[in-house]
Amino acid sequence: DCAGIMIGKANIDACGFCSGGTTNLTPCSVQCVTLKKGWNLISTNIRTADSSIATLFKNLDVQEIKNMDAFWLKGQSSVFNGLQKLNPGEGYLVNMNVAGTLSVTGTPVSSSNFQINALSNWTLIGCPYQTATAFSSIFNAGNCSAIKNLDGFWMPNGTTNSIQTFEPGKGYFIKLP
Repeated sequence: DCAGIMIGKANIDACGFCSGGTTNLTPCSVQCVTLKKGWNLISTNIRTADSSIATLFKNLDVQEIKNMDAFWLKGQSSVFNGLQKLNPGEGYLVNMNVAGTLSVTGTPVSSSNFQINALSNWTLIGCPYQTATAFSSIFNAGNCSAIKNLDGFWMPNGTTNSIQTFEPGKGYFIKLP
């Protein structure tokens, strides 16, 4: 449950332990992502036991979800919905009919093996970090041309950048050089 939890951030120790077994207990986190009516650019940073769209968005009125190569559409047969689950650290465009809060419970992912699999000039990515992380700590003019999301843009060595950090719960478009 996301009541009282800072939106977009992971809340470590929010629910005790995730594993049902007694020999392999894993600390559990809850990530809450605010979804406004209309289009949202999001990501998750929690690995959950069931990351299916049907489970994650069970009590939310979502119309459509897209990534760079597939989509899920409400009311469409699952045979035609190429996107079936959300992967932590990846970015998604989510179109909501009604505002709501996505709550993801599980194990925080490690950002130590963060990599971008560029499919095109612009690539949709998520935030794999558990806290806000400066773009400049990872990217520079040699490995990035620009980063954008629905809040603004960032360019290496830019003087008018309107965003500065990866934020948990948000998605981004990145343009590689």
